[in-house]
Amino acid sequence: MKRAISIISIIVILCSLWGCVPQAEPMPEVTPAPTPAPIPVPTPEPPKVYTIAWMSDTQHYSREFPETFYAMTEYLKEASEELNLQYVIHTGDIVASSTKASEWERANEAMANIAHIPTGVCAGNHDVRNSKKNYEYYYEHFGEDKCSYRICYGESYKNNRGHYDLMDIEGSRLMFLYMGYGVEKEGIEWMQDVIERHPDRAVIVCTHAYFDTNLSLTGDGDLIKREIVDKYPNVCMVLGGHRYNVARVPEEIDDDGDGTPDRTVQQMICNYQAADSEGGSGYMMFFEVDEALGEIRGYTYSPVLDDYAHFDETTHKKYYRHAPENEIFVMDIPWEYGDANA
Repeated sequence: MKRAISIISIIVILCSLWGCVPQAEPMPEVTPAPTPAPIPVPTPEPPKVYTIAWMSDTQHYSREFPETFYAMTEYLKEASEELNLQYVIHTGDIVASSTKASEWERANEAMANIAHIPTGVCAGNHDVRNSKKNYEYYYEHFGEDKCSYRICYGESYKNNRGHYDLMDIEGSRLMFLYMGYGVEKEGIEWMQDVIERHPDRAVIVCTHAYFDTNLSLTGDGDLIKREIVDKYPNVCMVLGGHRYNVARVPEEIDDDGDGTPDRTVQQMICNYQAADSEGGSGYMMFFEVDEALGEIRGYTYSPVLDDYAHFDETTHKKYYRHAPENEIFVMDIPWEYGDANA
């Protein structure tokens, strides 16, 4: 009997103890965390359209019509942001008479307007006393010490008789390679060395006398064509003035000799000095480079007259063999750009 009571007592004690043991709280329901939104991949900004301006043979402005020269470079300064103007080219005959200080003073004053814009220049025959090829006055006013302050300036040949500028613009890696009037063997060798040291650069050759009016090659032009243009696959453009014409002569070149053209070189002349009685009325060539479309829109414009395409009037064609498409045109960009240069 006592044993049964003991068992009952133990059961009662255990039950009371069990009632004192805290019961586990039920697990809360787990709400799944929301899936994070994917991080958006930034869309690359399309390359900006940019402009390269080109003037040549300003000698009559320096001699007789300085206000035209001032207006040209003042326009480049004032419109630089609107145009996204990245570079300015001058292919020589800055003055009419190299020995006249007044002409150099006017030219210097005009060019000072664009001192803050990357700019390159070479000498024309009028800058070096024509056949004498005396560079003394050109060196004084446009020698290396007067031009090498620009951040784009690469290297000088004979005190800026030749030089090159390096420009990285959007997806394009460009070299503007200059050689002044009276091209010599030593100058060609210097140009070849520069190109060979920069195989990743698209080369735009800027010289004074490449074409004659009838678009045959001059002596300088023939030497540059044979020793530079034909030999180096990264040469894509040649720009010059000197004679009377506005023209574009694309030439396909087969670099590897397999019978298929590998590149098209755009060879151009742009010189308005004999277009009218005022030395050309301020017309310049502009290249609007659009990498998104892969094209260059070329046009000529005079800020003096606020006019495009000088030769839309047949009366202006006295000294020129000219077709209207040479003043306003669209061409494929003749160099690699974008990812090709990454």
